[in-house]
Amino acid sequence: MSLALGPLFDGLPVPCADHLIYSVAHIPGYPAYFIGKDNNANACVLIATPDKESRQQVPIRLESLEVVFDVPSVVKSATKITEGTFTVVRCRSNEAEIVRYFLSVGETLLRILGSNPSRTVISGAINRLAHIFQRMQSPATRSVNGLFGELFLIRQSQNPFRALAAWRTQDTSRFDFNEGSVRIDVKTAAGRQRIHTFSYDQCNPPSGTTAVAASLFVEQVAGGISLREIVREIEELVATNTELVLKLHETVAETLGRSLHEALNVRFDHRLSASSLQFYDLRSIPAVRDEPPPGVCDIHFRSDLTSAQQADMRRLLEREPSLADFLP
Repeated sequence: MSLALGPLFDGLPVPCADHLIYSVAHIPGYPAYFIGKDNNANACVLIATPDKESRQQVPIRLESLEVVFDVPSVVKSATKITEGTFTVVRCRSNEAEIVRYFLSVGETLLRILGSNPSRTVISGAINRLAHIFQRMQSPATRSVNGLFGELFLIRQSQNPFRALAAWRTQDTSRFDFNEGSVRIDVKTAAGRQRIHTFSYDQCNPPSGTTAVAASLFVEQVAGGISLREIVREIEELVATNTELVLKLHETVAETLGRSLHEALNVRFDHRLSASSLQFYDLRSIPAVRDEPPPGVCDIHFRSDLTSAQQADMRRLLEREPSLADFLP
C-alpha cells in the first residue's frame, strides 16, 4: 500500500528562517519518521535517533542524494517547533521528476526499515538507497524497450516473486532470467518483424537446461502503461519481500542510469505486447551452432523468427515444470 509521501510533501510550506530548519509532517504508521522540506524546498526524510552513537558515521553525498547521520535538527510541524536528533535523507535536486522518484523510493525505504528500526538496519538500508542513486549517475546499459520487455514478463508471470528473484543482477548476464535449469532471454522488436539479436552462448545453452526466448512487440504510445507504473505494479506484487523490492529498484536504476527520470515516463502499448508474446526454444531457432574456431568469442548475430516454429510448451513443461512460474 502506498504511503503517499508525495501529497504529504506537497502540503508542506517552505520554512522561512536564517538557519536550517525543517518543515515536517508525521508519516502515518511510522512514529519515528517525518517527511520534511528544508529552507531550500528540498525533500527530506527524517528518522528520529533518540541517542547519538559514539562512532560517527560518514555522511553520504551524491549528485541527487545526501545523507547525514545523527545530527541535531530543528523541526517545525503545523503546531510547534521542536529539536531532536535525526538521520536526514535529503534529495539535493528540486527537479520534479527526481523529487518524485526520491519520494517513491523513500516509501520503499520506510517499508524496509519498519516503524522502529535499529541503527544497523537504518545504515544498511540507506547504503542500498545510496547505491541506487549512485547507479543513476552512469550511462544507460540497455534500451528502455528492452527493459520494458523484461519487466513485462515479470509482471505477467504466474510467480512474480520467483521471476524477480531469477532476474539478472547485472547487465552482462548471459540470460535475463536464470534459475536452476531454467534460462529465459527476452527479445523485443519495435516493428512488426521478429528479428532479434542473439549470442552464440544463448543459442547453445548448457546441457541439462531448458532455454527459451520470449519474443514480443513493443511500441511506445501516448496512452499506454508507463515504465513507472509497471515498476510500481511489480513492487506491489512482491511488497512482502523487501529484498526483491530493492533488487527491482537497483536493477532498473543500473539499466537506465542517468536517463532514468525521463525513461520512467515512457508509455507502452501493453495490449500489443501481451497479444504478441511468443516463446521459442533457443536450441531450435535459426542460429550459429558450430563450435567457433580457437580464439573466436563473443559471437552475436541477428535471427529472423518470423517463420520459426514456436516452442512446444507442453513438452518443455513436462521436462521442466518450474518453467510455468515464468509464463503468463
